[in-house]
Amino acid sequence: MRFARSIAAAVAVALMLLVGGLPTAGADTTLVDYTCDLPDGATGILAAQIPDTVAVDDLEVTVADTPDPVVRGQNLHLDLDVPFPNFTAQLPDIGIAYGTFYIKQIDITQPLPAGINFSTVTTSLTPSPNWASVTREFGNLKIRIQSTVPGSRIRINPDVTPPTIEIEESAGVWVPLDFIPSVDIDAIVNGAAGSTINWRPPTLNAKVKYNRTVPFLITVNWEDVDTPCIPNDPNQVIVSTLIASPSLSANLTRTEAAVSVGQTIHYQVAVQNTGDVALTGTTVAVPNATCDAPPASIAVATTASIACTHTAAVGDIGTYTRSANVDTAETAPATTSSVSTTVTARRVADGAIGAASAGPFSGGGTYATTVVPGQTLKANVARGATRTFYVQVGNDGDATDSFNVRGVNTGAAGYKVKYFDAAGVNITTAVKAGTYVVPNLAAGATVNLRVTIKAATTSVRGSGHNADVTVTSAASSSATDIVRAKVKRT
Repeated sequence: MRFARSIAAAVAVALMLLVGGLPTAGADTTLVDYTCDLPDGATGILAAQIPDTVAVDDLEVTVADTPDPVVRGQNLHLDLDVPFPNFTAQLPDIGIAYGTFYIKQIDITQPLPAGINFSTVTTSLTPSPNWASVTREFGNLKIRIQSTVPGSRIRINPDVTPPTIEIEESAGVWVPLDFIPSVDIDAIVNGAAGSTINWRPPTLNAKVKYNRTVPFLITVNWEDVDTPCIPNDPNQVIVSTLIASPSLSANLTRTEAAVSVGQTIHYQVAVQNTGDVALTGTTVAVPNATCDAPPASIAVATTASIACTHTAAVGDIGTYTRSANVDTAETAPATTSSVSTTVTARRVADGAIGAASAGPFSGGGTYATTVVPGQTLKANVARGATRTFYVQVGNDGDATDSFNVRGVNTGAAGYKVKYFDAAGVNITTAVKAGTYVVPNLAAGATVNLRVTIKAATTSVRGSGHNADVTVTSAASSSATDIVRAKVKRT
């Protein structure tokens, strides 16, 4: 009876080869209990003492899942390892030699879990000896351990301490079989956010060859027969990977409630990570604005603030409304609520002065509220003669505007100043009163007024007289410019 039990123990040890491996740092290790179904085919008085099944408890299955949590649509990587057992502690001392066990092949069948796209599964072994392979068969991975030498089998000698297990790596070259390669698995996640990817324990099977006869007592004649090992709880979870629920909250604010054309609107886009995984690949855009680069990663429960700027243009005049578009590698695109800024046209009055109606004019593009040399035109005038000047009124703003024109005379007595519009109509009274208006002048347009200064016969040689013309925007009293026509009596 002791010998029959010892045979069963030896077979169980051989089967434990199925779960060899190297531990993976940072991995989840789960103890899995298996029941192995021993082959039929033993005869003799003691044959009935060979149990139908053998319990193999506390086999360590280790899985490292990266990342955890993982985002739907992204890649999940796993390293599947199982440790190699201590054979010395498994075999009892039966007083006689067991002899050699042979295993044609070992198959580990790892079920693939829901939550990954089976068609995207790729696998490799680390390391990858020629006697190990991994393939996908529908919803399972199959890891096979088998010599590539035709007709060769794995051989196990349980009669030494520790037991030796060898595989023929090439013809006549035997190497210790003391590990099963780590299975590297990659797959695209397609499960629902917030759910889990639950990996179940693998099933194991070996084709065992063992022949032993003790006359009258027992005969064992196993010829490459299946010896399956099934987890006691096939639904046991050996590792659970959370499918993340990434989310964000985005908000847009602006600093300026109102600007003029040419001024800058400053925006701030706040991106808050409200999910359970870091946000990467963040993009932030406010139409027609320039935005700073977002951070490479936004941690859970933190907020990133991204500054954006826009220089107001003519086309923005009125209520300028914008929202921000935010996207990350982990979330769907999001659009913030909108904010509005009032954009007003620049009001710019431009006065220039020349000696001819066709110019050239001095002082164009120069804006002054007091007389400056660049906007003063000087001329001599004889006794009793008239000197003519032209004042060009220009709209250098961004929108149609009307302009008030006011003329002020200063200097010696004996001079008379008159003002005429472009059609030659005398507008002197209105100009001197400051009530004359150049109406509805389009942006960029100009109109010429004529100014005459006459030196009366009573004027004194060497004396001078000025005609100062001030142009002011009707829409903005601060938009003003002044030019001077200056004569000297010869």
